[in-house]
Amino acid sequence: MSQLTVLRAASYPRMPWKNGGGSTEEITRDAGVGLDGFGWRLSIADIAESGGFSTFAGYQRIITVLQGAGMTLHVDGQTTRPLLPLDPFAFSGESQVACTLLGGAIRDFNLIYAPDRYTAR
Repeated sequence: MSQLTVLRAASYPRMPWKNGGGSTEEITRDAGVGLDGFGWRLSIADIAESGGFSTFAGYQRIITVLQGAGMTLHVDGQTTRPLLPLDPFAFSGESQVACTLLGGAIRDFNLIYAPDRYTAR
């Protein structure tokens, strides 16, 4: 039988973004320390203003707006549809990405994973 672990928001470590533009609350990950060595990571970020995203070469990313009006992403020069709350969007961690907020700050959920280690089933 597997053991159940409750992850409480009050204990999520806050870590700076790779690009220094903000911080993320890390929910959990499979391995590693800091911004290196993980196969997958779950986190929540507060985005207060439009701007660039950190790159994660060798990873895939899925982002979902949790709170706020939403955002559009500019991924490798292409603008996405508006990303509204609970509307997931996948992109390459190697892409050059910036966001434009749609009416103020947002809170988002992030999954970052190494596809060579994990595949969808």
